Amino acid sequence: MTFSNRDVLNRRVEADRAEQDRLAALLHNARVSLSVDAAALSDAQARFNDSNTVVTRLAERFATLDKSIAISRLSLLRSVMDSVPDDVLRLVFRQVVNTPDRKWPIFGVGVFSKERAQAPFTISAVCRKWRRTACDNSGLWTYLGVPPLACRDGPWPLQVHLDRVNLLVARSKTSDVDVLIDWSGCTFDLECTTPMEGILTQLFRQSLRWRRVEISLPMHTDRATLSVLRGPTPNLEQLSLVCPGDNEWDATAQSGFLPYAPRLHELELSGSGIFPRPFTDFPSLCALRLWDGSRSSLARTFIFGAQQTLESLLICTDRLDVTAPITLPHLTSLTVEMRLFVAPSLLVAPCLSKLVLHSNCIGPEIVTFFSGIVETATHLTLVGTVNANLLDVLSGLRNLTHFRVMVCFNLDHSTVLEDSFWERLADAEPHIWPKLTHLRVETWVNVNPPDGHGITHLLAARNNHGKSAIDTSDSHEDRPSPLKHVTLDYNGVPYWVTAEVSRLLATASPP
Repeated sequence: MTFSNRDVLNRRVEADRAEQDRLAALLHNARVSLSVDAAALSDAQARFNDSNTVVTRLAERFATLDKSIAISRLSLLRSVMDSVPDDVLRLVFRQVVNTPDRKWPIFGVGVFSKERAQAPFTISAVCRKWRRTACDNSGLWTYLGVPPLACRDGPWPLQVHLDRVNLLVARSKTSDVDVLIDWSGCTFDLECTTPMEGILTQLFRQSLRWRRVEISLPMHTDRATLSVLRGPTPNLEQLSLVCPGDNEWDATAQSGFLPYAPRLHELELSGSGIFPRPFTDFPSLCALRLWDGSRSSLARTFIFGAQQTLESLLICTDRLDVTAPITLPHLTSLTVEMRLFVAPSLLVAPCLSKLVLHSNCIGPEIVTFFSGIVETATHLTLVGTVNANLLDVLSGLRNLTHFRVMVCFNLDHSTVLEDSFWERLADAEPHIWPKLTHLRVETWVNVNPPDGHGITHLLAARNNHGKSAIDTSDSHEDRPSPLKHVTLDYNGVPYWVTAEVSRLLATASPP
């Protein structure tokens, strides 16, 4: 049976109509669903708008209440502070301003503190009462610190600091002041001479009120600036004066300085060339550090003036001529960085425990001095050339427990540690320094050779890792103490050395 084209078309039309009817039903259902969803969306949008309006109003109300609470709290705080007596408020202010200076914890290495300098100005800017109380409290304005300056900054920043210093001087009135200024890297020149001189002049004019003073002067400073130190400094407790390296003041030293400093307990002078008159008394001086070149008379005058109170003494000169006996009954720390120590036997320090020496000072003439401190000396530090020959003299310090090698203080000469030093210390019979427990080699020390076996040999001998240097037949009393701490910080220390040192320390045998 065959179909004509008409039959085919009729069948196709019927099929399309059936599909169209099906789609029409689906479209109707979809439109109904769309209408329902549109109504639901409209309701949701309305609810969203309502919720958004509520949230906005609540947020505005919350912000208003928050501001009101803040204002009320400030008012309450103001009323509370208004009720605080002025004397109590002054004590609070002083406690805030006089908190420990984190940038000046150790005298002699202070750094300008911006926070401490701004503290009194911040307090006085809060309200009228605080400003009145702060300005009337002279103890708040006693930090006369000036930041390090470079001449390229021009005169205007310096002028600002000069104005600030003048204001601090005026507001501190008669209170003792702390002065901190490090201009060691600066030089007077035509562009900034006036404000620099103004700042230094103003600071030195307060010498009667000085309490804690650390000053590093710039190049080309006029020596007349130091003339104020010829007068009394009744409140001075600490003084560090570092003079410019371009001068020769220490070669033409002048006397008559610091005639009256009854409270001075720490003094550091470098390149100043100043010293007191003979028989000037320093009844409170405990720590003295002198870096004044070739003038040994400076050291002698200060030492004699503080003979009964000195506890720590550092001398860095070309020589120290001790021509008369000096007894320092309370001296516990002595640092001698010089090329020649003349007649050390005249120096008597019965309580000395810490000693720092340049290798050039170690010779037969110092043996008598060592015999006077043999029972008390426990810490020894060496600079210069450290070799085995030094042990011929140093072996007399039998109670040493700590030994250190460090670089020269003035960095003019390097420190060289010969590996033979450790070898001699390990093999010596009888044992040298039998109570030694701590060793330290600091940064920048040149060890020759850097990969020597001396330190490991010493550790093996002292910590009972071998029998070559310490025979097992030694009695317990004859054996030296084992090394407990060894620190090698010098440049170029081989990894195997540090690893072997760590192993020997960790596996030490019991004594």
